[in-house]
Amino acid sequence: MCDPLNKNLNRFSWPTGQRLCLEDLRMKLYHYSKARFPELLTKRLSGASAEEIRKSEKQRDRHGFIGAYVDHISFFFDPIPSKTLADIFKNDHHTWYRGNALFEYVVDVNQFEVDVPFSVVESRNKTAFMDKFIEEHNWVEDDPVLLAKYLKELAKLEVEWGELGHSLSGLKKQIAKNKGGTKQAYLDAAARADFEEGRQRYATNVPHVMVYPKSGRAAFSELNRLIIGNDTRTPVVRANPASFKW
Repeated sequence: MCDPLNKNLNRFSWPTGQRLCLEDLRMKLYHYSKARFPELLTKRLSGASAEEIRKSEKQRDRHGFIGAYVDHISFFFDPIPSKTLADIFKNDHHTWYRGNALFEYVVDVNQFEVDVPFSVVESRNKTAFMDKFIEEHNWVEDDPVLLAKYLKELAKLEVEWGELGHSLSGLKKQIAKNKGGTKQAYLDAAARADFEEGRQRYATNVPHVMVYPKSGRAAFSELNRLIIGNDTRTPVVRANPASFKW
């Protein structure tokens, strides 16, 4: 049985006569180097140093994170709005600069285990909570005590919002909830007074998700080539996995 989907899905074109269910949803993952990879790997598997691993695991344990940073793979909920990114960042970004050529990997989430850990980051809920917390506590300088308080309160809220969990079904619900909002999120982020502070990050105040597959790997079903500044995709690899019930 199909679950209700976010109205933003109407912005996308689906095969004629298809009834789109949560099980059919796909999320897209974007790597930002010019290199082409045979599969997507966590940083632990792709060459993290022993020191990076140690620091990542220490941070996980100290703050109670769902996983170590070196064990995640990041995904956007939509294809990146390439033209919009070029309009926003012009030539002032390490990746989103006009004319940069990238590979786009399309990943079927059904490959992940049923209890896969995930964390939605930079969500609108979190941005609103962060803004309120900073204002209420006059948080303008590094303060380990305030940071610990912020992370503790945030972790509780993340579970309530469904943005932090250990389930494939929960991940799919977040995909449905966030699908179609990435372009507007970038526009909203660029309009914020603090935009310059996070300008060189990939997606400050733009919802995306960190997935922690136990294997440390994610296979892709499609591979596209795109140029920042142009929303056209050039297929490199096209496939129709059995898990896609079109």
